[in-house]
Amino acid sequence: SYQNATQLMESSQQVRETNAVLQSLTDISATLTEAESERWRYVLLQAPEDLKRYETAIQTLNDEVSQLQAALSSTPEQQQHVNTLKTLITQRITLLQKSLNQKANQPPQTLSVQFKESQDAIRQVIHQLRTTEEELLQTQMQRSQSNLQVRMLIEVLGTVLTFIVLLGVYALLYQQMMKRHRAETLQQKLAQQKELSEMKLQFFSMVSHEFRTPLSLIVGSAQLLAESLKPMLDPMKLKNLNRIQTSAKSMTQVLGDMLTLARADAGRLEFHPSWVEIQSFCLNLIEDSQLFSESPRSIKFTQQGNITHAWVDEKLLYSILSNLLSNAIKYSPPE
Repeated sequence: SYQNATQLMESSQQVRETNAVLQSLTDISATLTEAESERWRYVLLQAPEDLKRYETAIQTLNDEVSQLQAALSSTPEQQQHVNTLKTLITQRITLLQKSLNQKANQPPQTLSVQFKESQDAIRQVIHQLRTTEEELLQTQMQRSQSNLQVRMLIEVLGTVLTFIVLLGVYALLYQQMMKRHRAETLQQKLAQQKELSEMKLQFFSMVSHEFRTPLSLIVGSAQLLAESLKPMLDPMKLKNLNRIQTSAKSMTQVLGDMLTLARADAGRLEFHPSWVEIQSFCLNLIEDSQLFSESPRSIKFTQQGNITHAWVDEKLLYSILSNLLSNAIKYSPPE
């Protein structure tokens, strides 16, 4: 846009300079005509006022030629024409000075011919100056118009590209805003889930605490009854007491698993590793699984390697493996 405005200003300046040159040529022609007219009036009337006006016109003519020469100093071709015009005007003024000494009714034939030749030469040079200046102006205007069209096209493309860039920046900002909104929403959901998990943990902790005491009483009472009444009861009734113990222990295990899952969901599951003798741990686990199982199953224990101890959390490992064994027993065929 700045270049377009600068080009328009240069074009306007060029037009003003050309108009000034053309006006100077017109003024030179008019002043030269005025000088010749005042010269003839003086020759005819011999009035001092006419001679004074003639001399003023000659001085004005010299000033106008100097101004024209300064205006066209940047154009070599036009400068050459101006020099030629200046020479012709000087010769014309010389002829006018010679004719002042002649009488009006007796003009020399040679001066008349020289006047005619000088006038034609001056007109021809002025015409060449006008034509050249108009051609230069036309060329300059065509070039300016072409450059202006190119710059206008570049300006339009620049505006479109700027709009695309701004649209891209807006899209990026909108995308970042949406990401931030999704992150905040996700953070809120996580906070809600964490709060819900804490509530579930508190609930299961309370339920586990409330149920463990009666279940412990049930298991203890069943064991006491089985031990005290074992000599007096038949095996079928003792089996029912053992079933009570097994069910109570199974319920205690379920409560422990629920509490463990609630702690894991809330991120409150604690890990306390220690050295555990693996073989005894696995045998006790198998015994408990067979004891809690409603239908007897044969569980095979195979030991590989010579490592006897492991650095594990015994409670967590027991919960994991007991769940795996209980599912295996539940969904496996009898054999």
